[in-house]
Amino acid sequence: MTGRSEGWLKGALPVAMQDDQLISQFASLVEFMSEDIQQHIDEFRVIADCSVTPTDLISWLGSFVDAPVTEALDEHDRRRLLADLGQGLRRRSTKAHIETVVGAYVDGEFDVIDAGGVYRSGSSSEVASKVVVRIRQEPDGGVQALEATLRAIVPAHCLLELQTVEG
Repeated sequence: MTGRSEGWLKGALPVAMQDDQLISQFASLVEFMSEDIQQHIDEFRVIADCSVTPTDLISWLGSFVDAPVTEALDEHDRRRLLADLGQGLRRRSTKAHIETVVGAYVDGEFDVIDAGGVYRSGSSSEVASKVVVRIRQEPDGGVQALEATLRAIVPAHCLLELQTVEG
């Protein structure tokens, strides 16, 4: 139930209309039908908070900050990743963004190596843009889940190499 008292809509009608039985019943019907909608509106600030939004809505909420599909992660890690990506939205597809995503999958150390920088045409020493991610342990959700997630966020013109190294 919302904070509105029963009869709030009828009470908002002009006095002459409140006495009309047909209008009064219509207002009560509209009030009853709108209760669910108004409850959703009242709770929207909670739904948009990734720490308390229902689990089924985490991916939907993530679509607003271009979060990759992270179904392979547990719920806590998905919520934390969503919060981190929301704060760093302007860094999307940068090394910092990729490190944030990898950090959600890998508990230990890892390296993200990219060509970096913006160059004039023909002035980069790199022949092709390449992002190398080196991990030292099996990521949460598995290597394939991490690789699929990285492919979704690494810019299309970049090559991606995911390496698992000892140590």
